[in-house]
Amino acid sequence: MEKTPGKCVHAIVLNTFEFDSRVLKTNKSLVKEGYDVSILAMHTRGLEKKENIGGIKLFRIGCLINKWQGNIFKIIIVVFIFVLRASVISKKCDIIHCNDLQALPVGFLVKLLFNRKVKIVYDAHEYEIEKQGLNSVLKQFVRIAEKLLIRYADSVITVSDEIAEEYQQLYGIPKPTVVLNCPNYSEVQKSAYFREKFNIRQDQIILLYQGALSKGRGIDKVLEAFKQTTASHLALIFLGYGPLLDSLIHASNKFSNIFVHEAVPSEDLLRLTSSADIGLSLIENRCLSYYYSLPNKMFEYLMADLPIIVSNLYSMRKFVDEYRVGISVDEKNSIEELKSVFENITFEKLAQMKVNFEIAKNEFNWEIQEEHLLRVYRKLAV
Repeated sequence: MEKTPGKCVHAIVLNTFEFDSRVLKTNKSLVKEGYDVSILAMHTRGLEKKENIGGIKLFRIGCLINKWQGNIFKIIIVVFIFVLRASVISKKCDIIHCNDLQALPVGFLVKLLFNRKVKIVYDAHEYEIEKQGLNSVLKQFVRIAEKLLIRYADSVITVSDEIAEEYQQLYGIPKPTVVLNCPNYSEVQKSAYFREKFNIRQDQIILLYQGALSKGRGIDKVLEAFKQTTASHLALIFLGYGPLLDSLIHASNKFSNIFVHEAVPSEDLLRLTSSADIGLSLIENRCLSYYYSLPNKMFEYLMADLPIIVSNLYSMRKFVDEYRVGISVDEKNSIEELKSVFENITFEKLAQMKVNFEIAKNEFNWEIQEEHLLRVYRKLAV
């Protein structure tokens, strides 16, 4: 398939673009395809306002607002600032890629006010109206906003087949294209990084949680189950950043087999992940978006040859059961069941699950997902 050189893509992401692996992979793929790509993100102290990342031009905008998420009036202000900045270069832009619903009004207003010919890609990273933390009023507002704006999108992308079907039924639109948040295919060499850094014995099995250290991810239950177990052959590592960081550091100071590692750049993640033995993705059933989620950490564990322990939410359980690459745990009784699962993990059981890895890794990698993304863009270029 021929590339489409010269086409300009402007990606909008209303975060600081520090650890957003999906947005980075998406735009690297577009650069490789021949697009002229730039990203508008939010600026905060300590970050560069302009960067070039592998041919991607990154512009961070100072919005003078901290902790703006969830406050509708602050969101409106941020959107307005982004619209003003995007309008400067919108006339040269062919496609605006809106990452999440908060960015969609930016694309819509730029198209309405400055460039009627620009096409909009709406990339819903979650089931937006079923996200955690929405009260009934805000949920209704989000639903109305998304229903109005999604019809101005020339193409819609989302992150799981179940969410795509929900969007199709809810808004009467063609089924969105599913682009899973998978890492690039990699033959990762097993590393001893964690054992050497934390002085973990060779006979200990390393359980790893990586990602946002926040509520709703099952972290409290993992910690409680781990504290209750008497198994001395286990070590637990948390790798990431977020509001629970201080409490996890406190736990690591009290327990000799609990450790905390700071967040790392995406290019270093698989190497570190490979030095663990089993990955944890125990998202709690707090909203429908979580129920249908397929977190990127699951695919990162898989690519690093780690079996996965997941909560038995629909999409995660379906994936683990179909490909036989891990264990699902009853979310309702998770502490007792987790304790039992932890105590019964052996290297032999992990080796049995790894037999199935290559088939799954060959299907769930970014090279496969990239083709789904590029088909969307090739249709828009016609």
